[in-house]
Amino acid sequence: MTQPFILDHEVFNQSPPFEDVDLFTLDAPLADAVRRMAGLRRKRNCRTFGRHWGSAVMAELGRVANENTPKLRTFDSRGNRRDEVEFHPAITN
Repeated sequence: MTQPFILDHEVFNQSPPFEDVDLFTLDAPLADAVRRMAGLRRKRNCRTFGRHWGSAVMAELGRVANENTPKLRTFDSRGNRRDEVEFHPAITN
C-alpha cells in the first residue's frame, strides 16, 4: 500500500528569498573601488542603484521574464517578413 502525499509540512532546508538587498554593498571589492576612486557622492548613487536592482519587485520581474522567453516572429499574418523579437513586458521595465 502506498503512503498518502502530505501537503501540510514545513520545509527547513530552503534559503530565504534573495530579495530586498543592496547588491552594490554586497560586492565588497566594487564598493571599495568606488569609494577609493569616485568618492562618497558616487558611492551613494551606486547604493541607490544596488537597492533598486536587489529589490523584491525586480526579483519578481526577473522570475516572470525567465518564465516567458523571447519569441522570434519572422512573418506576419499575411506572410510578409518581420524579423522581430517579442519580449514579455516584464523584460522591458
